[in-house]
Amino acid sequence: MDIVPVRANKGNALNYVREKLGFSPDETIACGDSGNDIALFTQNTMGIIVGNARSELLQWHKRQGSDRQYLAQGHCAAGILEGLNHFGWTEH
Repeated sequence: MDIVPVRANKGNALNYVREKLGFSPDETIACGDSGNDIALFTQNTMGIIVGNARSELLQWHKRQGSDRQYLAQGHCAAGILEGLNHFGWTEH
């Protein structure tokens, strides 16, 4: 069981760490696979949803997704690498 403030979520944590380290949203990519990762994808960063994502995240992406989010075909780390390639963060 986690006991955290109501406003606490992964998205707020991402922004806190990003700002503390001095990264801009364009220098940040969030990756996730389940509904508890949705808050990551509501931030102004790029996002990678891996191919084996759970239905609640896939449904959210279908309704709310943007061009700053990439829905990978690959599962787990392969999906993250695919997304990094999509955003041009790796050499092909």
